[in-house]
Amino acid sequence: MDTQNTISYTTATGERRYFTDRRRQPTRFTLMNIFTPGRRRAARRKEETANSYYDQLTPFASLWVLAIVVLSGFDAALTLIHIQHGGEEVVPTMRWAIGQSPLVFINMKMGLTAVGTILLAMHQHFRLAKLAISFVLISYLSLMIYHSVLVYLHW
Repeated sequence: MDTQNTISYTTATGERRYFTDRRRQPTRFTLMNIFTPGRRRAARRKEETANSYYDQLTPFASLWVLAIVVLSGFDAALTLIHIQHGGEEVVPTMRWAIGQSPLVFINMKMGLTAVGTILLAMHQHFRLAKLAISFVLISYLSLMIYHSVLVYLHW
């Protein structure tokens, strides 16, 4: 038995018990941590509210992620439509992806957006991340207005 990490105690009935202190080991990160929510949703103390991590995204942060990824999908689809009507992609990496295939383009665009947005959402209680998420959301909304104007003018 590992005596360094083992804790012993006596129960109310006088029975002696031993167990390994799970807090001595760091929490392992696995892919399951992403898909199974933890327990902490908010700070335990008032001074912990800013610049701290929690086990779960707030409903508002989850909504941010969903909105940005959906807007990214609309952007990808509308970009492909504009390219079919004579437009061109400005971003070199996305231009390369379109040259490979539309499926590569959509997967690359939405995948990169989703990963970046999830990383920002994981930092949901940090001021800089809140500003970045707001900027990304406003940028995508502006891009949707731009696409709408292009559709209106050319169709």
